[in-house]
Amino acid sequence: MADKLYLTNKFYFYAQKYAENLTTDAEIRNIDMTAEFWDEVEQEIINDELVDININAKVRMSKSTTGINAGLEIFRLLLKHKKRKEGEFGLKNIARDDQEFSKIMRDPNTAFTVIVTDEINDLEKTGENVTVEKALYNDFSNVQAGRYVHRVSCSPKDATDPNADIFLEIVSVDRQKKITHAHLYYKMFKGGNEYMQLLGYVDFYVGELIKVWDGKVKKHFLKPEKTKYDENIIKYWRKRDFYTEYMCRKYEKMELITKEGIMRPRMLDYAEVIIKVEGKLRPLTRLNILNKSTIKNFIKKYCREAKIPTSIVGEELMTQEVDGILNLWKSYFKIVGDYSNLEKRKGKMEDYEYQAREELLKNTMNELMTTIQAQLEELQRYKEINEKYNLLHNGRDNQENKETVSGRQEEKQGKAEEVKPKA
Repeated sequence: MADKLYLTNKFYFYAQKYAENLTTDAEIRNIDMTAEFWDEVEQEIINDELVDININAKVRMSKSTTGINAGLEIFRLLLKHKKRKEGEFGLKNIARDDQEFSKIMRDPNTAFTVIVTDEINDLEKTGENVTVEKALYNDFSNVQAGRYVHRVSCSPKDATDPNADIFLEIVSVDRQKKITHAHLYYKMFKGGNEYMQLLGYVDFYVGELIKVWDGKVKKHFLKPEKTKYDENIIKYWRKRDFYTEYMCRKYEKMELITKEGIMRPRMLDYAEVIIKVEGKLRPLTRLNILNKSTIKNFIKKYCREAKIPTSIVGEELMTQEVDGILNLWKSYFKIVGDYSNLEKRKGKMEDYEYQAREELLKNTMNELMTTIQAQLEELQRYKEINEKYNLLHNGRDNQENKETVSGRQEEKQGKAEEVKPKA
């Protein structure tokens, strides 16, 4: 009796076929699956399934570029098959690391789209709030199907999303032809066990995506000392090409460690909350009625407003930061009160005793104020870096940078407001 036929996706069909026929990897690696790959991705979109791709490669093997290129094509397919009404693929579709992905997914408006996660930040896997953020990350992976958020994740070797079933391993890059060559794997289950089956290879042409950055901007951007001319070229193309803007911001992220000394960007989010809570509660330090419970409640309130997930440890650390500054204010205002009382006793004390006491109080006030200002300035520096660094806080994403192909069309039609610099 003939086997019954069931409709299934192509990747599963080929994976089952190669496994049953014991086809060797050497044979499979020579099978061109490029057309089949994009056909299956399109069919998944047509059938309202979720595309979840994981791209692995060594450092400097174009996994980010390939991921962004794949995300752009998926977005075009969403528009083509009317799975979203309008929009343009750009910076809002790219998360530089998993923490940024978490922020994007906490936005309730993130739906019917595709998000590319560029890197996995190992430094964000340590310290406070890690457990709750990991749980939240996994929850997003489970609920993204309901919000129809497709994913392309890049990492050197790990599986970023536990639900990813399509894996691309980049094995070579043709920088002359602008093509990345990747082996295609499909994750399936046999008898309850997870199994990765090689399906062939997929070639990605990325020349159109990187054309502006690679041909017009990169050589100017990477100069150690940039001239005004270099700056103008960079500024001009950042406004008109989303990939160029993204690459510039990716280098800015690197500067967080090399220039700013910030190992974990999570610190930047905390700074704004700490500043707000400290400013709100500072007047209470004059009355000596403040306690840690009050501080923690305000921490929770502002974290909820900023949509920052927190654990007990994270809340406690932020509370300690605020409590430390407020205790300095308590000491400062107490000294101010002591100085006021000293003024009232000026004629009732020996001059030498008064002067010694006055000098001590003034020096103490100055030292306290210097310490307070240093801590607040450091927090303010973190806040300003966050506003510059964080894609989601930067208004340029929706204003200056139109992040799309339409920006290029506008430039070609001569509608740009600026004079195009000579390349």
